[in-house]
Amino acid sequence: MFGGHSPLQEKQLDCKGVILDVGQVKSTQATLRVLVSLLALSPLANALVINGENAPDNYRFSSGYPLTPVPNNSSSFVAAGFDLSGVGWGTDAKRSYTMISDRYFVFATHYPPTDNDMYFFSPTNGRVHYSIDSAFSLTLEYPFASPGNHLMTDLSVGRLTTAINAADNITSYPILNLSPANYVGLNLLVYGWDAAVGTGVIGELGQGNLYWDNNTPANAADDILKTDTNFDNLNDTYVMTFTQGAGAGEALLQGGDSGSPTFVPWNGSLALVGTHSAVNGSTSYDTFLPAYMQSLDNQGIPFNTVPEPSSCFLIFAGLGGVAFARRKFGVR
Repeated sequence: MFGGHSPLQEKQLDCKGVILDVGQVKSTQATLRVLVSLLALSPLANALVINGENAPDNYRFSSGYPLTPVPNNSSSFVAAGFDLSGVGWGTDAKRSYTMISDRYFVFATHYPPTDNDMYFFSPTNGRVHYSIDSAFSLTLEYPFASPGNHLMTDLSVGRLTTAINAADNITSYPILNLSPANYVGLNLLVYGWDAAVGTGVIGELGQGNLYWDNNTPANAADDILKTDTNFDNLNDTYVMTFTQGAGAGEALLQGGDSGSPTFVPWNGSLALVGTHSAVNGSTSYDTFLPAYMQSLDNQGIPFNTVPEPSSCFLIFAGLGGVAFARRKFGVR
């Protein structure tokens, strides 16, 4: 049930252009080489490392999580005033899942659900239970991945057996849809297992080669997590980084945080920008959700965006720029 191909037929991508300016791509690609060998470590256990961490400031629940959660109502909670009800958890409570519509959710491919159970905290009904119907790895479309190769990425989509009951008042999150340069420097709320919440700032965006074709090139069903001993030189996942500085509340991912969400506070609400994938030193890596909007659309997955009602990540240059980026940085 968990993994494999979507039953939905792909459509042809209609967005083309340059993802980032040349200097930013070059800088980011050098960083991502370290990422590929770290993903397999992510399921190891520890929650976010947060500067100055304390329960009133940094935990969604004051007690009882995950069986009988009691909301943290402290005014000092870093996410006070924001709706976190759309972030659910599994029987293994380290695994967090984030709703993008009333039935679909996202998580990390390398850290899938262990069974069909998902739990949410309803502001009206307390802890509520839903069942997972199916899940699959989402392919990343050109120009964000290598053209002609629909590979497994570290973003997966799951579907609940039934849509969220309106009486439970559980939210879903729009994806933040900006031009690429406008993401860098945005403030973040970073969610981790144990329902810990810290902060960060978006650093770089870029492509990564995280999964490897085992015997059958370009067959996502045969892809495996990359290690230092296998390599196919095909970009398959698009990521963003955030680096922990010395500021109070700044977060660093730990093993076990994989798949939990990263949000940008936007006009008083939360907009989704990433799901956690890996960490290296003081830098954390998220799968960058805005780059997957065309892929979501191609698979018929409903979602919303802010601030613009578009299903396609905004691209700001023409085809000539694409050809240059492909030659210089090895996108094939």
